[in-house]
Amino acid sequence: MRKTFFLAAATLLLVAGSAFAGPEAGKLGLGTSDASMTPIGIRYWASEQVGLDVELGFWLFDVDSGSGDESSVIDLALGVPINIWECSDVWLHFKPFVIIDLVSYEDLDTGGGTVSIDGQTNMYFGASLEMEAWLLECLSFSVSHGIAAYKNDAASTTDFHSFGNSLGNAGFHLYF
Repeated sequence: MRKTFFLAAATLLLVAGSAFAGPEAGKLGLGTSDASMTPIGIRYWASEQVGLDVELGFWLFDVDSGSGDESSVIDLALGVPINIWECSDVWLHFKPFVIIDLVSYEDLDTGGGTVSIDGQTNMYFGASLEMEAWLLECLSFSVSHGIAAYKNDAASTTDFHSFGNSLGNAGFHLYF
């Protein structure tokens, strides 16, 4: 029953949303392109073709629940969605981006002793193809796939990987 209701509601939103296709210059949206890493963000459309994403995420947690030691990770993401294709109420963006990770660990037990990391900075550089579907005039839903390079200062390494932000890690924007 729930599944049928959900499918009917989703279909209704998609059909109703077809009259509300795409961004307008000057539109500001609250939301995110990556709900797991940077769930707090804004998207501003400078024109109908080019926008700016600024997103923030943070993790504050106990490293070892018995010791009270804490760890924190703060992520800042900057991206530029560029519309490259549109079809009715669906837009395809090419989006270059950079994500800056600020990491701090206090007395992290590595098994071979403890280590403290204060102010380590890691960076992601990448690009994605993002599909943004307009469900209503003021609401969009997005998924993306792409490639990224990850520079880890502590390990002095640079890693390359592909990623996919699909239904379990989708984005959304509520526009004003």
